[in-house]
Amino acid sequence: MPSRQLTHLALSAVRKRAPHVVRDVKSIRMVLFSDHHRGRRDKADDFVQCEKTYLSALGFYAENNYELALLGDVDELWENPLTVSRDYYPDVLDMERTFYLEDRLFRIWGNHDDFWREPIVFDKYQGEWFKGLKITEGLRIMLNDGEKAVGEFLLVHGHQGSIGSDRFSTISRFFVRYLWRWFQNVANWKLTSPATNLRMRSKTDKLLYEWAQNKEDLAIIAGHTHQPVFTSRSHLDVLDELIKETHNKTEAKMAERIREDLEDEATRIETTGYRRPCYFNTGCCSFSDGDITGIEIIEGRILLVRWSEVTKKKTVLMEAPLSDLFNML
Repeated sequence: MPSRQLTHLALSAVRKRAPHVVRDVKSIRMVLFSDHHRGRRDKADDFVQCEKTYLSALGFYAENNYELALLGDVDELWENPLTVSRDYYPDVLDMERTFYLEDRLFRIWGNHDDFWREPIVFDKYQGEWFKGLKITEGLRIMLNDGEKAVGEFLLVHGHQGSIGSDRFSTISRFFVRYLWRWFQNVANWKLTSPATNLRMRSKTDKLLYEWAQNKEDLAIIAGHTHQPVFTSRSHLDVLDELIKETHNKTEAKMAERIREDLEDEATRIETTGYRRPCYFNTGCCSFSDGDITGIEIIEGRILLVRWSEVTKKKTVLMEAPLSDLFNML
């Protein structure tokens, strides 16, 4: 279970040492994904059903000149050798490389791919595609409106402060690789973690939100929990409000269907003292139905999007102007 003190100290430390890039609020075009958990195309591989959806999404974003930020747990290295992506997903690496070649790729390491914090290790296993790419623990997106600074997004994976995922990750990694993966293949069960344990996931979201809420002109975007969160509220909360308030039967029915799809994958944040929209979560690229979710920051707006495994097209689930987050007067 994550600790409030450890989480807040860890996030402050990440922000202090994270590199930054400056982008104009009116022209930025960036998409953020996380938690692919790429494996060996077996029953323990959470990404295999999402591969085609993800490739379709990347094709769209490459063609439309987006920057791509991957917020950790891209490779499932607790269960697999460091060669896993190059051995089983070279086509995906080729597509991600198109962003790298145009200097439009950012990567952050998570608890399940923290081996990539060492540049020499990453270059050895993925240097064929991303030679010299620096994998960081965090990234600061500094937003300007012309010459005026208006706000900041801190991008992290979101495991910071968790006992098992951060401080004792070596022990957790040993258990998953040598014991749990065998059992997962046999029984097709998922590991108890923020991605699958509702109570852990809710507290993790809440701690990230609490850290950001008192920091002026700052919002945090994370992954880790696999729960889509927009403006500090889970997408389930928003759908519940829509179902309750709408008088349009078609809208209500559609909202209920989406809610049922997400119900097994997400839960409410249970934030208390909600103050401002300062926390976002990409969701994941490893939903069991083959869909993926992500966050777009584009030309003065921020969007929560879902790409369908069936249609290979995206739906905007929620959106807001960046002026709702930052003082842009």
